[in-house]
Amino acid sequence: MLHYLGPDCLKIYNSFNENLDSVKYDELETRFDAHFTPTANISFERHIFITRKQGSNESLEDYVTALTNLSLSCDLGALRESLIKDIFTCGLNESNHYIKEKLIGAGPIELNKAVELAKTASLTKAQMSQLSSAASFVGAINNQFQRRKRVNQSHTKRRKSVSPSTSPKNNYGSPSSYDSACTRCGQHHRYRCPAATQICNYCHRRGHFVQCCFKKKSRTVHQLSTTEDLFLGMVECENVPSSDVKSLSWESAVHINNKEVICQLDTGAQTNIISLSKFTTLGLPNSNITPCSSRVSTFTGHNIDVIGSVNLTCKVGLRKSHELFHVANFNCVTILGLRACINLKLVKRLHNVQFDSESNQTSEVQSEKHNVLETYKDVFEGLGKIDMKCHFVVDKNIKPVIEPLRKIPFMLHKDLEKELKRMVDLGVIIRISEPTAWVNSIVITTKKNGNLRICLDPRNLNKAIKRSHYPFPNIDSVTSKLANACFFSTLDANSGFWTIPLDDQSSKLCTFITPFGRFRFLRLPFGINSAPEIFHATMVDLFAQIKNVIIYFDDLLIFGSTKKEHDSVLKTVLDRARSVNMRFNPNKSHLCKTSVTYMGHVFSSRGIHPDPLKIKAIVKMPEPKNKQDLQRFMGMLTYLSSFIINFSDHTKVLRLLIKKDNPWHWDEIHRTEFNKLKTLITKAPVLTYFDTNKKLTLSCDSSQYAVGAVISHDINPIAFASASLTDCQQNYAQIERELLAIVYGCIKFHQYIYGQKVLVHTDHKPLIPLFIKPLYKVPQRLQRFMLKIQAYDLEVQYVPGNKMFVSDTLSRAPLSDKLLEISDEFDKDLNLHVNLLVCNLAVSSEQLNKIREQTNNDQTLLTLSKYYQDGWPSNRNNIPLEVRPFFKIF
Repeated sequence: MLHYLGPDCLKIYNSFNENLDSVKYDELETRFDAHFTPTANISFERHIFITRKQGSNESLEDYVTALTNLSLSCDLGALRESLIKDIFTCGLNESNHYIKEKLIGAGPIELNKAVELAKTASLTKAQMSQLSSAASFVGAINNQFQRRKRVNQSHTKRRKSVSPSTSPKNNYGSPSSYDSACTRCGQHHRYRCPAATQICNYCHRRGHFVQCCFKKKSRTVHQLSTTEDLFLGMVECENVPSSDVKSLSWESAVHINNKEVICQLDTGAQTNIISLSKFTTLGLPNSNITPCSSRVSTFTGHNIDVIGSVNLTCKVGLRKSHELFHVANFNCVTILGLRACINLKLVKRLHNVQFDSESNQTSEVQSEKHNVLETYKDVFEGLGKIDMKCHFVVDKNIKPVIEPLRKIPFMLHKDLEKELKRMVDLGVIIRISEPTAWVNSIVITTKKNGNLRICLDPRNLNKAIKRSHYPFPNIDSVTSKLANACFFSTLDANSGFWTIPLDDQSSKLCTFITPFGRFRFLRLPFGINSAPEIFHATMVDLFAQIKNVIIYFDDLLIFGSTKKEHDSVLKTVLDRARSVNMRFNPNKSHLCKTSVTYMGHVFSSRGIHPDPLKIKAIVKMPEPKNKQDLQRFMGMLTYLSSFIINFSDHTKVLRLLIKKDNPWHWDEIHRTEFNKLKTLITKAPVLTYFDTNKKLTLSCDSSQYAVGAVISHDINPIAFASASLTDCQQNYAQIERELLAIVYGCIKFHQYIYGQKVLVHTDHKPLIPLFIKPLYKVPQRLQRFMLKIQAYDLEVQYVPGNKMFVSDTLSRAPLSDKLLEISDEFDKDLNLHVNLLVCNLAVSSEQLNKIREQTNNDQTLLTLSKYYQDGWPSNRNNIPLEVRPFFKIF
């Protein structure tokens, strides 16, 4: 132990004056604990504990938790729980006085029972309050409804004229009161006035409502005001299960005067309502309530007793609004009316709803798609083969290369042989025994279904093949053709490259070696640098003459201004595919849609807009938590500043915050400017359209916890991406994380970079040699990463980290998305290696089972396994002694 503690602790040990030969380990550990544990001021800790009171907004659970934590450092001994209970009782705030009475009356009880009693009392009061308010409210509505019903029935039975000389003092019982508003209640009624037995809340006299109080009117006669009738659309129902009512109600948490209040959203209400009891909890004096002459009623005509109105500041998220509330003189839910809901963006009016997603398609569209797949079943099944052979043009100045056989794990031999046989049966490859000038290696990857994928590794061959440099369509040419298009379909060629056969000379160039002999490709293989251009040119020859069809590699976009026109074009394309023996993938094809994603953009009848996934990494970038985070964000903005108009004006507020002498204080004004700047860099002219005729740059970077990537034309970004690393990936070496960032960027932006030469920027210099060496000379831990990007034509270039502003910022402010799309395959690769090791252990099955059994019975190994899987404690002192030596190893 002294050896691991180091020389500083050895000096402390010498001060103990202990004999090294006789001192015990436990005694020494106790002496060190006493030395490093600071001496606590018990009197001060007890003072803090005893004077602790419940906060105004503090829950019972939080209060008792705080007391429990404070008592830990007070050395209270056996009295600890008893004192916590007593201080909990004494420290309850005034609003919980009824709980205090119950606890005092309960006598000497345990702490747990006291807390449960307090919770029960609090919950009971809240439920009774809701029941009483709901019952009184519903009862008033029912009484009013029954009175009106009786009045209407009697009114139809007898229509008698009323003498104009009726005494005014009894007008609440007079028939004439039905013809004009009653001066005591403000309503129209024929018989007994509902205010006859009520007490006014203003003058406290019997016989009228507060809105008809004569004293109130005499005091406010000098004010210029008008009476306003306001309608409240909310109604509470009786005999309805609470779960049903809750599921039908709209509620939202609104900050009113900086206090969170749960409000019910009522788009049928013309005003806002807050109870007097709720208003008092906002910390505002009652003098802020202004008496008003407005009359608030429910849809049944029942008047709501309000004592006045008050202006309150409401805030939801970043939106703030000043709203007028009427204060009700009874307990009720807080209601936000239509105008407040609109001002706070809590509701939005939708004139029509469109369903574009496949899950929301109508049964008619689904049926139509099914009919297309059934009618052209042969076009959506199997592997096609067109009658056009491909020929490679080779530079004769480059010498042929014969690659040696690469070692392949024995566990994969059976699956490899099975996949080779399948490819032979499909006519994709053929066994060869004659000598060839070129022999290539292969790379093996695992598909998601567990089968193997065999890919050619033609690095040397690609240096000899001359490319045709066929032009590809750009976004502008595509957009110009889609004017007035309303209906769309996309078709994806099934194993597109394998559809094109090779001539005999080109086939021999694609010879490869395996443990089972040599084979050569009969179809166009993946990995050839000119393959995308050859395939695109072939697709153009087959389908370009058909109107309303756009071709981009193996994706066909079919469109029409009407459904009939679209269906006609789709039928023509499928008929053409059938005649030339082309096959499409039904899982990647989208038929009869009103919007589709194509070439990184969403096309619909409403026009074109960027794919939301392109800017997701920027839009959802978290707010900076310190000056360092903000400086990284500002560095990215400076890099793009030439495309942002009035850049200095937009960044003035944030630049002040990162000055050396200014303290860090992030508030609403900074948050607003931060969001504005994120919006600016996700729109033109910063975010540019993808153009196949321009050079592509892929910038990738990795931090300890995430990877980031941006694809661009020169310095104009096309799309952004970032993702968090899994716990396993965070333990990778730096070179592995940097290479993983490149793999992530290639997979994320496959639609843009596939088939084109791409310049990759990295700030990790050791990566450069990896892309020059043959794959078999790359370290094995990195080979599985390199296998993922064999299909891309990449040129890796070193760029200092201080110049990679965008990707560096993205990697340090990532989305919560994990690298699931590539980590799944990595995990399968790891499983293959683990299974390989287990199957090749030099032990018998019986001995291996015995090792497993003994391992499960060994407490040290079980503890070690648990820490390895779940993670080690942050404090080394909390680790059991028997597994502590393994802490540094794992």
